[in-house]
Amino acid sequence: FDPCCGCGNFILSLIRRGVSPYSVYGFDTDPLAVKILRVNMALATGITDKSYYTRHFRAADCLDKARLPSFSVVLGNPLYAYKIREKEDRLDGSSFISSLLQKLLEALPGHGIARLILPDDLLNAKGYEEFRNITRNLTTVTSARFMEGLNGSSGSSAVCLTFEKDKSAATVRQGIRVSTRERSFVIK
Repeated sequence: FDPCCGCGNFILSLIRRGVSPYSVYGFDTDPLAVKILRVNMALATGITDKSYYTRHFRAADCLDKARLPSFSVVLGNPLYAYKIREKEDRLDGSSFISSLLQKLLEALPGHGIARLILPDDLLNAKGYEEFRNITRNLTTVTSARFMEGLNGSSGSSAVCLTFEKDKSAATVRQGIRVSTRERSFVIK
């Protein structure tokens, strides 16, 4: 499930890697982006059943849904969705990301996995304390990959975090794998 799927780059990448199109779903607040995703999927898969596209890809806002369907894996790049919300003054960045993570964790079963590209500020900026508390109390972070030089910048501006919902797994973990362009290491 991609909660902010846009035109479906992540979903199409999964299809190209052999994931069944019947096991992927996406929401986006932009109806045009969802229509483009449906066309892209039709071209990539050849599926002609129109009901497949309306069941799997919806113009919907995850935060406005009372309850999301259950998914075992969530992946995406909600940075784009946050920028849209920021323009609409609906939520500030930390509230958006905290609310989205909370909502996604509700949709994940035990041992469910979420992998999200998020602003690297959330690791240490004061405004993201709520996000870090949710992460600490409800998940185990299993990896952090720093995305350096995005948008032509020289420094790191995003981090890809992988979460496992089952907090009890933390006792078995050997550590968190951290990857940067220069090196990869484990924090125990």
